[in-house]
Amino acid sequence: MLADWPEALPDSFDAIVSTYVLHEPFLRQIVVILERAAKRLARGGKIVVGDIAFEAEGMLEQARQHGHNIWDDDGQYGAAGQAVSMLEQAGLALSYTQVSACGGIVVAKPNSR
Repeated sequence: MLADWPEALPDSFDAIVSTYVLHEPFLRQIVVILERAAKRLARGGKIVVGDIAFEAEGMLEQARQHGHNIWDDDGQYGAAGQAVSMLEQAGLALSYTQVSACGGIVVAKPNSR
């Protein structure tokens, strides 16, 4: 995920979509990944991430306690609020929508577009 951009891929995209991949890296790595991806967006482009996510820390703890017998402790789950300020500092405007008890969608766009 943090490797060089493959030469075979186009230079820019209208949209970049990721599902159920970005809960594995640590938050700082996720910010770097999204920041790098944003540089590949065409004007008006956006990044859409659907993943295991929680709007608030309390929701994360509830899910962990409710699913303790099937909870994957190796996953790096977090609350959306933890990422918002870091992504905004990286120049991304974003919105978050909780779509299930443990799933959310982030839409990110560069602030300058």
